[in-house]
Amino acid sequence: MVTTGRITYGAISQRHNDVMIIPSFTKQFGGIPYAEASVGIENIFKLGRVDLVWRITHLAPGIPPLGIRARWSFAF
Repeated sequence: MVTTGRITYGAISQRHNDVMIIPSFTKQFGGIPYAEASVGIENIFKLGRVDLVWRITHLAPGIPPLGIRARWSFAF
């Protein structure tokens, strides 16, 4: 059993828009950091990990704050 927490914060300036191709669906943080927490099970058949992820901030109407993330990797 594993737990994870992630927090990130930043901004996109006009300089970034000039130099990089940024997708139109990219959203600004708006002064609030993005935060998520998860619990999961790893080393499933020594091949993967499954997490239940809870988005703490930046909640959008119609989109649930809970999700499932699966990863495949070799864990020995």
